Amino acid sequence: MILTKATNFKVWEKIVKNELKGQGFKYLIDPTKPGPTKCTEVERDKQKSQVYSYIMCRLDEGYQRQVSTVEEPEKILLKLWALHQPKMPSLCFATRRNWSLMIMGKKETADEFIQRYDEATKKVALFESTDERDVTENFLIAIEN
Repeated sequence: MILTKATNFKVWEKIVKNELKGQGFKYLIDPTKPGPTKCTEVERDKQKSQVYSYIMCRLDEGYQRQVSTVEEPEKILLKLWALHQPKMPSLCFATRRNWSLMIMGKKETADEFIQRYDEATKKVALFESTDERDVTENFLIAIEN
């Protein structure tokens, strides 16, 4: 499936992530997932190039131009996510607010919460810079509640 303006981004993203997971490349788009333990730097670079090519081949020319300067597969997916968000001035505020108000769900494991928190932090970073202190303080508040 090629991502175009008419494509449902969530469906496209799910297909791409599942395909990469099936090929053993999940760690290249989700740094919380462990990579292969017996992998040289050359092999890792080759795998990163394969994932980059896979994603780029699934974008129309317009999207390819918009992400062509991004080298990390994970950051390409984040930029595509940002491009598909509504273009409202309040989006930055809403994203930051949701991040600031995060709490760990009662049925949520610690790993699930940390993954959800990391994803929300990356989304906030698309709009504004966050320093390590902000991230740490917000995390401690979230797990305390």
